[in-house]
Amino acid sequence: MNANNYDRVERLFIRCLVKCLDLDLWKTYIRYIKLVKRNADDESRALEEMYEFVLRHMGTDLGAADVWLEYVNFLKTAPSRNQYEEGQKTGKIRKAYQRSLVLPIVNVELLWRDYDQFEHKLNKALAKGLLGEYITRFTLAKATCRERKRRSNGILFSMLARPARDGVHTQQRDYQQVILWRRFIRYERSNPQNLEAAPLRQRVIFAYKQALLTVRHYPEIWYEYALYMGETGTPEESVAVFREALKAIPYNLLMAFMYADWEEERKNFKNARAVYESLIPELAGGRGVDDAKEEPTPKVKPEAAAAATTITVKKEAGAAAAAPTTAKKDEFAAAPTSTGAGTGAGDSVMTDIAPIPSEIGVVTADGETWILPQPIPLRSPTTLPAADPLVYIQFMRFLRRTEVRPRSELCPCAAVSR
Repeated sequence: MNANNYDRVERLFIRCLVKCLDLDLWKTYIRYIKLVKRNADDESRALEEMYEFVLRHMGTDLGAADVWLEYVNFLKTAPSRNQYEEGQKTGKIRKAYQRSLVLPIVNVELLWRDYDQFEHKLNKALAKGLLGEYITRFTLAKATCRERKRRSNGILFSMLARPARDGVHTQQRDYQQVILWRRFIRYERSNPQNLEAAPLRQRVIFAYKQALLTVRHYPEIWYEYALYMGETGTPEESVAVFREALKAIPYNLLMAFMYADWEEERKNFKNARAVYESLIPELAGGRGVDDAKEEPTPKVKPEAAAAATTITVKKEAGAAAAAPTTAKKDEFAAAPTSTGAGTGAGDSVMTDIAPIPSEIGVVTADGETWILPQPIPLRSPTTLPAADPLVYIQFMRFLRRTEVRPRSELCPCAAVSR
């Protein structure tokens, strides 16, 4: 921007803006639009559309109050040539205030104070009624904001996403971010403001996407996100999240096992088999999960049945989290647990960090428990080495559950050796 390379700036925004729900990046976008639209004929219209676009994506961010105030002040400075346009302007300002007052964002009380002054300046008699309509929702939003802020303490929003590193202490410190994000998302899903289904879903998805900016190398968040999309939307939306996860962490075997088991639970054996075959070089033939032939995915619709899963994690006594280099599972279910679920003032996030267990149990569709040693091997993101024995074991169990054929024909190891 400082070098006036606007073409490159726009290409960067097109590439990452909507995917990266970081408030600082979006504020940079605001500065850019103001810069390129300065003194333009359509400056006022472009800026209004820009603010609406930004607030539609980032309006519920904890730090979005500054953007809301900036938008309101912009509307106040807009010129009006007649009484009709002045009425339109007043309506836009009032609507912007009312939209922001019910959001659990930091400094929402500043917006309330400005709104109070705005209405009293226009009409004191009308102001009392208008403010009375929103006082209850504003109070609830303010209380929810305090709890959101408390539960976000310790979250490193600007942390660089990176795979788990060596060293037990380093792994536990990094994995603490996963625990904190899961606790924050559980609170969002509890619907403390009693929102309707659509705005609640939008807020929870926003939280999942923000979490994946920093902990995208950990399968827990991906798994819960995929299940939530199926529970509140369609199975196809879950499939999209699972496939995005496999692209983000292709070296994590448990992520692939979870997706395959989820497809198997839906009786979609063709897609499940494609997942396992993509992990075996001799069977994959250089293909990935997306390259395998499979049943076409119908267009996503807003209404659908919930998706289910059969993968669970077996915790050792007293263990709350597994090693980050594996499927670090204290639990896959989103139900509140003792892991940071309390709301007392004395809650400590450090109580979520427990000794790393020596094994993980994956409950397969046939009810058997397969014990995985720690750590689960990670495949290289850039190469396709020989498949790990765990892949063959899980694939064999899948084939025995889903195909009725002679055992000698089921073993992929035998096919490879020939």
